[in-house]
Amino acid sequence: MKHVAKDAVIIASYFNNVKHAYWISKFRDEQMNLYRNTYSIVSPNDTRWNSNYNCYVSLLRSKGALKVNFAFSFHLILRRKWHNNLILILFIIKLLNSFLKKT
Repeated sequence: MKHVAKDAVIIASYFNNVKHAYWISKFRDEQMNLYRNTYSIVSPNDTRWNSNYNCYVSLLRSKGALKVNFAFSFHLILRRKWHNNLILILFIIKLLNSFLKKT
């Protein structure tokens, strides 16, 4: 359970970082396709008691869009169209895959 919580925090941090605007926009597009709405992914905060819970709920709420984003990013890597942050993207894909399997 501790690994799932740690992975969830890393995934939430990834999708809240402006540096990953391309993947965030793809994620938001997929949310609109699936849910007809966009949902924020909440990052935990040390000073808020329920922030970890809200982080997990926000990831679970967007589980379908995360799966599609995971598949899309893996497809781009296989076609070698995304070279800049290959190691980071592979790491996030691994975390997404393990998190989605455990939930």
